[in-house]
Amino acid sequence: MSQAESSELKVREEVIDLLGWPTDTVSIDHNSAAVHCHTTIVFIPGNPGCCAWYIPLISSLVSKLGTGFRARLVSYAGHAPYHPEDMDVEGQRSVKDASLSWTIDGQIRHKEAFLDRLILDSSVTSNLVFVSHSIGSHMVERLLVQRHDVLRRTTCVIHLMPFIRMKAPSTRDQRTLDFGGANPNLVISVAKSMLRMVGRLPLSTVNHLLHSVYQDDKGRDLTAHLIRQPTFARNFFELGSEEIRDVPRDLDRAALHHISTQCPISMVYCNNDHWAPYEHVPEIQSLQSYLIHPITIHHLPSHKHDFVSKDALVPPVMECCYQAIQQALKYPPNLIRSRL
Repeated sequence: MSQAESSELKVREEVIDLLGWPTDTVSIDHNSAAVHCHTTIVFIPGNPGCCAWYIPLISSLVSKLGTGFRARLVSYAGHAPYHPEDMDVEGQRSVKDASLSWTIDGQIRHKEAFLDRLILDSSVTSNLVFVSHSIGSHMVERLLVQRHDVLRRTTCVIHLMPFIRMKAPSTRDQRTLDFGGANPNLVISVAKSMLRMVGRLPLSTVNHLLHSVYQDDKGRDLTAHLIRQPTFARNFFELGSEEIRDVPRDLDRAALHHISTQCPISMVYCNNDHWAPYEHVPEIQSLQSYLIHPITIHHLPSHKHDFVSKDALVPPVMECCYQAIQQALKYPPNLIRSRL
C-alpha cells in the first residue's frame, strides 16, 4: 500500500483481492476526519485498465467538488503492471478464472465485486457517481442495467470518450479494427514479440523514450513497466479483440433509457477518435425526447482519446466532470416519480 497526502487530500493506493485476482485500487479522500461523505465517485478506466493513470484527473475533481465527495478507482483483473506474476493470466489458468481478465463479462463481474465490497463498507453513504473512460463506459452501462440496486443510488453517470458503439468514423478504420477482432492470435503474437524487445531495454531507457509521449512522471513509469511485460499483450488484446467483436454496432438505446430513469448522463467527446467518434453525437442527441433525464454532450475538439498522457489535457476534462456533477445536483431526487 502506498499513501500520499496533501494539505487537502489523502490518496491511498492499495492492492486488494477481487474474485481471486490481486487488483490495484485507489482511494481519494479529504483529509478532515470530521467530513461527512455524501457522495462516492466510482471510476472505471478504459483498456489498458490501470486506474493509477487517472489519479491527477480524479484528485483534482474531488478537490474542486469540495468536502462531502470522495473517490474510489479500480483497475482491471490482470492489469497490474507492478506485479508481473499477476499479469501472467495464461500461466495461472489452472488455478484462476482467466475469463475475468480476458472477457468483457468477466471484467464486469470483477467491477461488480468491487462495488459490492464498497457498498458493504459501513462508511459509504447512499450516493454514487460513475465516471468512466472508453470501454469502461460500456461496462458501466451494462452494470447499471444488471444492478438496479446500484442504479438507484446513482446520481450521475459521466462517460469520457465513451466506447459504447463499434462504428469507426471511416470504412478503412472499421476494416482495420474488424481484422484485429477476427485475428486475435496473430495480433497477440506480434504484440508479445514487440514487448519482449522492449523488455530487454533498461527501465530507465524506456522511461526516457516515453518522455515525449507521457508527461506525468507516475503515468510514464506505469506505462514503462506495462510495456516491458510480454504477458500483458494477451490480457490487453484478448479483451480488446472481444470489444471489437461484441460492442454493439448501434447505440444501446434501452440501456441509456434505463439509466436515464434514475439520473442524467454526461458524455465527453473529442475529434479524431475512432473508439468514440464525434460523428456518433447527433444520434445520441436525437434520443433526448426518449429519455427521462437528459444526456449532456461536452465537445473538446483538440483533445484525444488517451488524454491522460498530456498534463494540459486533463484540466478541461476535469472541468466537464465537475460541471456534470454540479448540474446533476440541481435535479430533485423525486423527479423520476413525477415524470412516470
